[in-house]
Amino acid sequence: FPQRPGPAARRAVLRVVLAYAVFAGLWILLSDRAAETLFRDPASLVQVSLFKGWFFVAVTSLLLFVMLRRLVDRLAAGEAEVRRQQEERRQTLMLFHGLAEASPDAIYVKDPEGRYLLFNRAAGRMTGKACEAVLGRDDRAIFPLEEAETLRAEDRRIMAGSEVSTLEEWLTTPEGPRCFQAIKGPLRAKDGRLVGLFGITRDITDRVRSEEARLRLESEVQHAQRLESLGRLASGVAHDMNNVLAAVHAATELLKAQRADDAPLAKSLGTILMATRRGRDLVKGLTTFARKGLAGEPEVLDLNELVREEAALLERTLLQRVEVVLELTPDLPRVRGERSSLGNALMNLCVNAVDAMPQGGTLTLRTRAL
Repeated sequence: FPQRPGPAARRAVLRVVLAYAVFAGLWILLSDRAAETLFRDPASLVQVSLFKGWFFVAVTSLLLFVMLRRLVDRLAAGEAEVRRQQEERRQTLMLFHGLAEASPDAIYVKDPEGRYLLFNRAAGRMTGKACEAVLGRDDRAIFPLEEAETLRAEDRRIMAGSEVSTLEEWLTTPEGPRCFQAIKGPLRAKDGRLVGLFGITRDITDRVRSEEARLRLESEVQHAQRLESLGRLASGVAHDMNNVLAAVHAATELLKAQRADDAPLAKSLGTILMATRRGRDLVKGLTTFARKGLAGEPEVLDLNELVREEAALLERTLLQRVEVVLELTPDLPRVRGERSSLGNALMNLCVNAVDAMPQGGTLTLRTRAL
């Protein structure tokens, strides 16, 4: 479509018209007076007027040719400059479009209402939406409503300011939730008027997950180091406790041998010996933990015997607050397990039960075959 002449072209035409009008007016006024002054004869005046008319036509034609030629040259130069600028702008737009389409990052432009004006191929891959289905529409056409409203609110905040912002956004895509790093900023015209928002978004889900895995690994390493330190501490404590228990056990054995005729004392000394054996098993467990090994070796056990031993130890420590009653099934089948672990588990259950009876009561331990 032809373009309307610009202000410069209209001013040039006006100058030509004014120059022609001034020259014509001066020619008519001055040439008539000069002819009347120089020629008195009517016939001569007629011939002079005819010559003057043809001379005026020749001079004005030459003047118009020169002025119009300059005007046309200037208009042609101006039009060529406009075409050059348009071509440069077209080449720039083509270059930008090519870069946007070749970019692995999503590149987009929105108007002040949040509608997409530009949506490159990478953005389509990330969202699973074709460019034609997105242009002219806002984020509600791409993402779930809650996510879309969050994005729109964030875009309004950015457009209200003047700075470029870098954000991390978790959005729902056809591949599931993905993490994106978005760089967004307002777009303004030369006069400062807001015309929209631009954005460049990159999928950083793999990087974020790798970072989370690295942090988990560091936490596990730190936990392992703490366990190693705790193991060394437990090994030292176990060694010292083993020495103490060995002394107690040896002294009790000696006293029991010397006072074998005192039945009540012998019974109490037997309880002490059983407690030292339990302590020895606990120390063994600490040593096993310190060495990161397994618990004790499993063995075939008489469960009733194990319950009697734990009950005897428990009766000596309850201070008569709780009565311990045993209901043991005779000829109970043997079980296979680790004595110390089973004993600790039973003792923990009993202690919890006793704690639940602050006013005293009866604790019944019952065995049976299933």
